[in-house]
Amino acid sequence: MKFKNCHTHFIAVALLLTVWLLAGCTRNNGDIGPIFGRWSLKSIDATNMQAPVYEGDLFLAFQNDVVQMIQTGDENRADATYGSFRLDDNTLFLEFNDPQRPVNPAFGLPATCRLQVLELTGHSLVLQYNPTDEAYLTYTFRKW
Repeated sequence: MKFKNCHTHFIAVALLLTVWLLAGCTRNNGDIGPIFGRWSLKSIDATNMQAPVYEGDLFLAFQNDVVQMIQTGDENRADATYGSFRLDDNTLFLEFNDPQRPVNPAFGLPATCRLQVLELTGHSLVLQYNPTDEAYLTYTFRKW
């Protein structure tokens, strides 16, 4: 009889934990739209300039007003740095002002920059950075 009662309590606790985990907030201060989440870089195309050279995988992740740049490498190594972002209309503003958390150089971006959002859907993000009027980098990401 005690075993049956213990089994019932275990199931009740497991169900409560499942509901609690599913009800957790990942969006922190509201819905930021389709840019929310982690994006995997698929390509960098350069026009009238040299494209950044990178090894490993590059990711951007957006939550609330925080952007995370991640570069993965060999042996499950990942380097991450954090900045802030703001998305106004079709312009993405990135700021990595903390010298302890600088912008990842593999992305080829300055610490403070403005990127044009060419495409933003639930699965695709295309950004363009224009350091000059004649030169630009186009970043193509897929939702990860």
